[in-house]
Amino acid sequence: MHYDKAYLISLERSPKRRKNFYRYARRAGMEVEWFPALYGLDVNTDEYQRRGYLSGDFKLRLAGSLGTLLSHIHVWEKIADDPHCEMGLVFEDDAVFNRHFLTDLHTIKGSDIPDDWDMLWLGWHKLDCDPVNETVGTPRKTEGKSVNSGHFAYMVKSSSVEKMKALLLPYDNRRSKDVLLRQNFEAFNAYFLLDKIVKTPLIGFDSIRKNINDPNRIEGRPVKKLVQKIRKLFLE
Repeated sequence: MHYDKAYLISLERSPKRRKNFYRYARRAGMEVEWFPALYGLDVNTDEYQRRGYLSGDFKLRLAGSLGTLLSHIHVWEKIADDPHCEMGLVFEDDAVFNRHFLTDLHTIKGSDIPDDWDMLWLGWHKLDCDPVNETVGTPRKTEGKSVNSGHFAYMVKSSSVEKMKALLLPYDNRRSKDVLLRQNFEAFNAYFLLDKIVKTPLIGFDSIRKNINDPNRIEGRPVKKLVQKIRKLFLE
């Protein structure tokens, strides 16, 4: 399986997370372009509403989810507008992979991925799929919390961008991008690697999106904060 260009979505104010990601990228021999993520609280919602990205009844409920959704959509638009990019690879800055990532990716045969794919998940949380073959599966639409979740490493076709945008826009900010995708699996051709080749850290990294959605989220959780501080010491 090949890709044409790779992008990293990361907030400008998160240099340590970005530095950690690029360690993995260098070890794997990859070139990944940084795409500065939008910080949800700084988004000009009136302007985005005029441009049709946000619904007429939009209210800022989940600022972190707003920034995340718009960041991914703008990366998709960048991929679609690039005549040299038919398949884009997109990472978030908590993605973890080994030095053999490119080998693992290229080992996946194009024939193992159905031709109709729009988006291919390279990593995930709580997989619940119907196998298509030994390599990929199609996600079941389940009600379990965080099942078939995680949008930290995936491939998207440039020809599928408009379809993906139509599923998410105009956005009302009531649910996150990940939830909207999971609720619309029947509306696009989503495939998941059965054996993921990208993961997220088990400890030490918190969800920036969730923390922006709820600034008080980690208050009263001193153990979690301590683990994060210890892990950061090893990243610097």
